[in-house]
Amino acid sequence: MEAANRLLPKVNALMRILLPDTEPISGSSVSEHEAGVGRVLQAEDVLGDWDEMAGDDGETVQFGVPLNALDVVVLEAARQDWDQGKWRDAVANAAAKLNKYAQDRVGRHDISDSALMSEAFSPDDPKVGKPRLRCPGNPESETIRSMQKGAQLLAMGAMMAIRNPAVHWTGNGNPASAGEQLAALSVIARWVRYWDVVRYNAGRSLRAG
Repeated sequence: MEAANRLLPKVNALMRILLPDTEPISGSSVSEHEAGVGRVLQAEDVLGDWDEMAGDDGETVQFGVPLNALDVVVLEAARQDWDQGKWRDAVANAAAKLNKYAQDRVGRHDISDSALMSEAFSPDDPKVGKPRLRCPGNPESETIRSMQKGAQLLAMGAMMAIRNPAVHWTGNGNPASAGEQLAALSVIARWVRYWDVVRYNAGRSLRAG
């Protein structure tokens, strides 16, 4: 216990970098150390793959999905920071650009972040000054209705659970977590780009491209 607890501050500091979304290990009992073994092993896996992800001579990090495969909104916002190894900044800038792009697409500059995504992807009918993004397809289809509600929840969650920490936390993050987050933002950016904008028009919904 004494030997493990002497290492614990350094272990938890590294865990915050490698697995920022997991809770730190508590060292008040042997069972708590044992409960943290799985997280340590996962962090070791990330660390072991770090060189492979980072590449040689500062080349762009790959994380399963090539950076160039991301939606252009996310790619252009993240590229410079990503190439410089500034993982957290890449995510923060990509999320900010996505927010701005969604505002422009639906003409809503009065709200932002999760409130914007909630309104834009809402399955409710459009209202005056409140256009919606509509999933293409038969609106009576259970699958289309499910996609509409799921997109709303995912887009709201991304602003809360991805953009918020990227903006307010300190540290550089790591390429594994940042890569996953950029991929999630890219999915939402494609919905914002390709789904139909439906506006209120004298009591009827007016669908625009």
